Amino acid sequence: MSISTTTPTGAPAHQAPAAPSIPSTTRHSPRFSEDILAVIIGLAVVALSLPLIGGVDLLGWVVSTSVWTAPEKALGTVSKTFGSLGGPLALALTGLALLAVLSLGATALGLNARRFALRFAVVFILAYGSWS
Repeated sequence: MSISTTTPTGAPAHQAPAAPSIPSTTRHSPRFSEDILAVIIGLAVVALSLPLIGGVDLLGWVVSTSVWTAPEKALGTVSKTFGSLGGPLALALTGLALLAVLSLGATALGLNARRFALRFAVVFILAYGSWS
């Protein structure tokens, strides 16, 4: 008479249990490493700031935050040239620009851009919300 034992997965006791299945993610093989991508994005920002030497301000619309005593003075633009945009619009444009650039970066890293964008937007809103 032989006694047959099995593991909870139903495999015979003398066999190693199968590795647990890991849910498939939407990550694909990255085209760039994170480091290379960070350098590329950084160089792009520097390149966009260089025309300021010749008087062309391409990034002056980006939001600028400061210590404030009045809420209407909390946000502004980096450049006074774009001051008419107002702080809230500059914040929205900055958030959208970051969302676009970083979502492209996430795609280049093989991540799901939609999932990244949703999570980034939540973190961005929470971060500025906690600042105010």
